[in-house]
Amino acid sequence: MNRIKLTVEDFTRGQSRIGVVGLGYVGLPLLLSFEKHFEMIGFDISEKKISNLKAGIDDTNEVGNHRVRESKSLFTSSANDLAQCDLVIVAVP
Repeated sequence: MNRIKLTVEDFTRGQSRIGVVGLGYVGLPLLLSFEKHFEMIGFDISEKKISNLKAGIDDTNEVGNHRVRESKSLFTSSANDLAQCDLVIVAVP
């Protein structure tokens, strides 16, 4: 297994891509907070949830539809998209 060495500097420059797995009441607000500094990919197995997020609908009622519509993050239900990430945060029960 090849391991990529990431440094704090990689993240402080804002050049790293971070993935969040699980876009519920913890994962979605986390992703939207981090996207202020990083390129983000949000993954969830629920295609309905991803479809709603792409349409600007916050079905968690944690951040609001307006904030989701403003998002520049990629919302996906394809695990292959996570391969683009330098770091993945898992936010599932």
